[in-house]
Amino acid sequence: ALASIKAIISNSFFLNASSLTLPVLGIGFVAIILSINKAFTLYIKKDHNISRLHKGLPVILFLGGASLLTGVIGLFVETYQFFAEAAFTIDNILILFLNYLMRVSSMMIISLFLMTIILSIWFVLIHKVFRIEKAEADLILLHTN
Repeated sequence: ALASIKAIISNSFFLNASSLTLPVLGIGFVAIILSINKAFTLYIKKDHNISRLHKGLPVILFLGGASLLTGVIGLFVETYQFFAEAAFTIDNILILFLNYLMRVSSMMIISLFLMTIILSIWFVLIHKVFRIEKAEADLILLHTN
């Protein structure tokens, strides 16, 4: 695990990544900012207004899926580019293939990692929202009895 972290932090990991890694990172950045905002609202500000509890959560969930989808689309684009380039190159096909694998693997690792982080944060936030809703429902039921 330590070797994987060292490889991800190294410059070659990001330098060899596909050009479509930037949109994946952009989506992840927006999702993290929205998640921090929602966590601030729920945990620190404690704004437990029922009408605003779910606000922003579907967007975070969507962005988690969008980061993976962008990575998969990037995989198909890189595969197409590899085969288009390989059709006209016979000499350095192995080097071309290894470069393709480095670009695609870097992009997919980043995409899957961001999706996992975003969806884990979403799960924690939605769990907090469900606990708040349950507490509100218990309070209403307590007052009606």
